[in-house]
Amino acid sequence: MPSLNPFEEWVHQSIRRKINSDKAFQEIFKKKGSDEITKSDLEKYKLYKLKEMVRYVYDRSIFYKKLFEKNGIIPEEINSFEDFSKIPFTTARDVVENPYLFLCITQDGILRGFTIEETEGRFRRIFFTMDELLNIIDSISYAIKMLGVNANDTVQIVFPFEAQWGCNHLVEEAVRRTGAEPVSTGSIDFEEQFKKILDIKPKMIIGSNPYLVNMTRALSLKYDLRKAEVKIILLSRGCEFHPFTKSIREEIEKAWGCKALDHYGTMEAGMANAIECLYQNGLHINEADFYYEVVDVKSKEPLPLGNEGELIFTTLSRIGMPLIRFRTRDVSYLIDKSCKCGVSTLRSIGGIRRKLKNGSKSHSLLEPFYLIKRLKSFLNRNKF
Repeated sequence: MPSLNPFEEWVHQSIRRKINSDKAFQEIFKKKGSDEITKSDLEKYKLYKLKEMVRYVYDRSIFYKKLFEKNGIIPEEINSFEDFSKIPFTTARDVVENPYLFLCITQDGILRGFTIEETEGRFRRIFFTMDELLNIIDSISYAIKMLGVNANDTVQIVFPFEAQWGCNHLVEEAVRRTGAEPVSTGSIDFEEQFKKILDIKPKMIIGSNPYLVNMTRALSLKYDLRKAEVKIILLSRGCEFHPFTKSIREEIEKAWGCKALDHYGTMEAGMANAIECLYQNGLHINEADFYYEVVDVKSKEPLPLGNEGELIFTTLSRIGMPLIRFRTRDVSYLIDKSCKCGVSTLRSIGGIRRKLKNGSKSHSLLEPFYLIKRLKSFLNRNKF
């Protein structure tokens, strides 16, 4: 029986495709690809993918082969989530040293590279294949469908303009897949942006958390934002920490008269990891592509569900530059319960509370202006 939630159903379809194409999967699940996917099935899927990914990176990644051998990690001995939790973490510093050591395919298989600028001026590069970027687009489109966007709607995208396959391009393509109309206006002057909003009349606005928060605060001093009749504002955050507290949510919802929703996506993981639904009971995780753990901030030991600690993720489907137990430095907790939106098998993140250290500035490898510099420029021009 299909899930009533489009985003969860997309995750389930990913598992069904694996069942239909992999005999080993069929033996584990003992079911057909058309059968209902349960929470137990999802746990089996994640464990199978973790074991598969550990073997994959050991065979193909110079970095992970050396890391595993140094720490006595034998892929065949990873048979449980507990076994997996013994694998050493991957850190941002590891990626800075030489990102090419993480590649599991030749460089000609990479379509797009992104760069995250470290505070000391060093960089870490994250690479994606075309299929991986197309998969990101697909996941975003079903997340947007979960929010009630359909073919009759318009979505305004206010991320900075980038080269092809940048963040704004990925969201544009995702919106098109829902049947809705995407309109990218970039992170422009706040007053000019508001004029475009009034002209475009979008059902939903998507952009970075700091830009949308500051735009709301600036414009609400001069205008009645409710006249725009926007229904949803989706505030994206990930590489840097920007607060999205209860008071900030209430401030935005009061100003616009609409729902303000949280989205989490780090560049290392692929920008689209977890998203809040209209019921605002946590950010539902794309568990087809990511396995999340929470570890104690001091001891780094795994914590039970519901306990707050550092988020650790592992990519489950990336073949170009997969990451195993990557430290995000983001503090949150995991939720494992059904939601009124229809999600019944996926775990959720309870929102990002803080960053353990100063965040990094992220920008596209191919973009001429770094996001952080553009944002500062926009904010400076919009002081009321």
